[in-house]
Amino acid sequence: VAVEKVRSSIQALSEAAITQTRKIADESSSALSSASSIVMIGLFISTLLAVIISIVITRRITGPVQEVVGVVKAVADGDLTRSSKVDSQDEIGDLAHAINQMASS
Repeated sequence: VAVEKVRSSIQALSEAAITQTRKIADESSSALSSASSIVMIGLFISTLLAVIISIVITRRITGPVQEVVGVVKAVADGDLTRSSKVDSQDEIGDLAHAINQMASS
């Protein structure tokens, strides 16, 4: 009789431990799913920001270059009245200024 009580107590403890383990596993799975979602959202936002920044930087570089190329082509065709409207303090601005001086000389 005492052995049966011990055996049933062990069985009850074992079932309680299994139930608790399953509960913890389910909670862990839920937390992992939430963390994965957060990481994916962060990755998407980071990629989107990188693309936007790349587009902005590219346009800031190519816009003035296209302007200067247009002036150079016009000067090459003999139109010495064209001048560049690029007014930046970088190498493209220096080039535009030099081309404007060349066309006005």
